[in-house]
Amino acid sequence: ATSEIPVILLSAKSEEISKLLGFQLGAQDYVTKPFSVKELIARVGAALEHVRARAEEAQPSGPSYEAGKIAALKDNEVFFLDPSEIFFAAADRNNTYLHTNEEKYLVRRNLSYIETRLSDRFLRVHKSYIVNLGRVSKLSSPTRGSYLVELTDESRTRVPLSRIKVGLLRRALSGAGAAH
Repeated sequence: ATSEIPVILLSAKSEEISKLLGFQLGAQDYVTKPFSVKELIARVGAALEHVRARAEEAQPSGPSYEAGKIAALKDNEVFFLDPSEIFFAAADRNNTYLHTNEEKYLVRRNLSYIETRLSDRFLRVHKSYIVNLGRVSKLSSPTRGSYLVELTDESRTRVPLSRIKVGLLRRALSGAGAAH
């Protein structure tokens, strides 16, 4: 969950071997004591800018990008998915998996980013799931206090539903004319 957070080591150890070990372990920067607060602030800013630049590079651009579609990976190939093809999105740490009828695609972004790319035909039903309202077949409660959303894919996938989202989902489905 913290893999995208830059690490800056702040240490009294100024030997070259200590710095090399820190970088080998994944640190983006190494600051030795005594240090200037202004220098530390500048290094933090540079590390955050590096993370932002990497995130922008990961997004497709140029002529291969198709507007309105979401770029996702499968077997080291980039596919551009139309949101209507997506049944649900599931979060796994800092990655999101987009599920179509039979396939699963990886997006190396968090679920909140995906949520901003999807239309109002999608609803976040759980902290880790977003569903396509047009792909919902029913809402069930297998045990008291737990809820599941069943989808229309071939596997009849069931996605957990937060209790606080039950009313919102029911209103969204009745407005969308979907079965429930």
